[in-house]
Amino acid sequence: MYILLNSMLGLFTHSNLDIRCGIFEEIFMCPRNHKLHHSLNMKHGNTNFGSTTVIWDRVFQTFTHPNILKDFSQIEVGTEKDKKHSDLFNQVLEPFKKLFS
Repeated sequence: MYILLNSMLGLFTHSNLDIRCGIFEEIFMCPRNHKLHHSLNMKHGNTNFGSTTVIWDRVFQTFTHPNILKDFSQIEVGTEKDKKHSDLFNQVLEPFKKLFS
């Protein structure tokens, strides 16, 4: 049951949905919290490492709440050098490109 719930939370966390989870963002790693971890801006990218909760990020002072940003929708995620995963279509095709190349 733990593996199932943790997997579902991982999918939810990595969904990049701009969903406000209210008080739950103070305890659990929600999509808005974790999106900062994948930011191109290393000021944000070196934060929010937790996969389930934000407790250890708070203990080690690596937690950044998404509400401190003026415009959360402007956060760019990914890696600077790897632009091939810029959209969902290319992400889905990538394993097949490697398989047939």
